[in-house]
Amino acid sequence: MKPIEELLAGHRFFKDLPQPMIAALSERGKFRQERAGRFVVHEGDPSCLLVILHGRLRIETHGPGRPGAMLETLVAGDVYGSSWVLAPHGSVFDVQAVEDTDLVAFDGEALRQLVDADAPLGNALLKRLVRALTEKLRAARLQLTDVYRHPAQ
Repeated sequence: MKPIEELLAGHRFFKDLPQPMIAALSERGKFRQERAGRFVVHEGDPSCLLVILHGRLRIETHGPGRPGAMLETLVAGDVYGSSWVLAPHGSVFDVQAVEDTDLVAFDGEALRQLVDADAPLGNALLKRLVRALTEKLRAARLQLTDVYRHPAQ
């Protein structure tokens, strides 16, 4: 297995991030291998950032007395987790491995400490997170536009 620093440097979320920032992040990341069918995160768990290296994760939500509804599938190159940024710092969704998945996981508290201690790194990380969230919102908008589009007359 490659060192975490090398795994992060090759991930699109961290593209062009200066090496010292990658090194600081890699000290806080933990490599994990999740088996297909296993829940990686449950709603309400402490916040985290998951960096998907290989495999697929399914984000789902549950309503009272209802089975889980799939919201999105994440693949290599994607990240999951923004709840670490703002209180109350709990995961908002369940995340399940669709297939065997390799990822780097960051504890939300450790990320908050790093962001508070290193403003340039925090700024770069938060900009990347906002970019990822904006891409997800654009994709959701396109899906909704397609779903509610009226057929051509």
